[in-house]
Amino acid sequence: MADIDLLVRENDAASTIKLLQDLGYVESFVAWKHRVFKPVTGRPATGLGEHRDTPVNIELHARIQERLPVSAVDITGRIYPRKPVPGLNPYPSNGAVMNHLLLHAAGNICGRSLRLLHLNDIALLATRMSGRDWNVLWD
Repeated sequence: MADIDLLVRENDAASTIKLLQDLGYVESFVAWKHRVFKPVTGRPATGLGEHRDTPVNIELHARIQERLPVSAVDITGRIYPRKPVPGLNPYPSNGAVMNHLLLHAAGNICGRSLRLLHLNDIALLATRMSGRDWNVLWD
């Protein structure tokens, strides 16, 4: 909960990394699904769990994917805007948001790290979805 996730095209990753560095972030580590950047200044708050004084990390993603027991699942095409514009872009639909939430929850279940917050987000979004939104999951 204490990070910002950025989705960029693969060919924009290098310029985004440069921008993050110019903003005072340094690459902390690279995982199979993202690169993590942390502020050069600031230290995590001491104590157990998340804390409001902990600096915000940025996770840079070029794909939206999870490794599930049978295979890896990549939904980048369902999430990425059809006509991206500079800045923030909304999800294409509530169905796309649900697709992302469900995949993320499934990945966390595999790692035994599902949070009640994940289930709460899924339940809240389900109440706002239309039949057309649900069809996005089946397509």
